[in-house]
Amino acid sequence: MEQTKQELVIILPEGMKDVPVRIVRDDQSDELNIKIVNLTETRKEKSPSTEKQHVLIWHQNEYEHLSLDAIMWIEANSSYCCIHATENRKFTMSYPLARIEERLPKSQFIRIQRSYLVNIEHVKKLAGQSLIIGNHILKIGEGYKEEVLNRFIFLGVRGSQPREAKNVK
Repeated sequence: MEQTKQELVIILPEGMKDVPVRIVRDDQSDELNIKIVNLTETRKEKSPSTEKQHVLIWHQNEYEHLSLDAIMWIEANSSYCCIHATENRKFTMSYPLARIEERLPKSQFIRIQRSYLVNIEHVKKLAGQSLIIGNHILKIGEGYKEEVLNRFIFLGVRGSQPREAKNVK
């Protein structure tokens, strides 16, 4: 007789995690050591990410595939946007920056001023009031500065001296 791999899953409410479980098969009784599994985490591991990682950009009468990781920054210019990607690729489209920003993951992209949306993975440096991406300097708008700075962890001294030390005499 061919054996098939079978599994019995018992789902207990949160409050019953310490209740012993006993399995009875015919006239045999077995105590079980139970491994508690967080069902939510198990589902996350097994299911693919729901966050999309690729875009199709309308370019020269067809859609061109681009990984989100390849987008360095997006620049608004009047009613057009220019997507600056790795390998010196640029895509110009008649599509508002606000609509693009809505569609991209906020964990990866941040608005640094009215005209720029930046992939934080491509930020090389923060210099004064600007971010350096590749060989390009993109100025951070005054209204966006606090939000941009809050997206990074700063190690070492920021400014002439640490904030805590300023009021010490």
